[in-house]
Amino acid sequence: MSESDYQINLEKYHQPLNENEIERLKESRKIPLFFYIFLLIFLGSFVWFGFYVDHIIARIFSILIDLIFFSVFSYSILKRRITIDKDLRSNQKIVYKGPITSKREDSSGYNSSYYFTILQTEFDTSFDKWQQIRVGQTVEIHFAPKSKFIFTLIAPS
Repeated sequence: MSESDYQINLEKYHQPLNENEIERLKESRKIPLFFYIFLLIFLGSFVWFGFYVDHIIARIFSILIDLIFFSVFSYSILKRRITIDKDLRSNQKIVYKGPITSKREDSSGYNSSYYFTILQTEFDTSFDKWQQIRVGQTVEIHFAPKSKFIFTLIAPS
């Protein structure tokens, strides 16, 4: 089936966020403590390496690696926070009721991510939810428009 076949059965509308959804979005902005610990250990090891090596090139290399890692980490955290802040400011969620047009698993090394698509909007989900749904199945999903944070995924059995 093509995506145009699925469009006939799709409902999409906006609703205001309720208090529970606002709290869940605010909670998702927080960075877990182990990320900070990892960052301090990782950056600290490069700083230590930079100060105790005699070669200036090794010191510069260690400081550059430190700065690059810190910049990438900070950018990803800041981007996520800005996206969630936009969802909080809009105080809206989108509700889709319609069939799943595709689903996929993305395995890289030890981690796997699970995705499904309703028309051209892709969502990531847990393995348990991913197993429960199938292509063509009609679901109801409540999500934040910018971050695509899923509040509710209702997949009738």
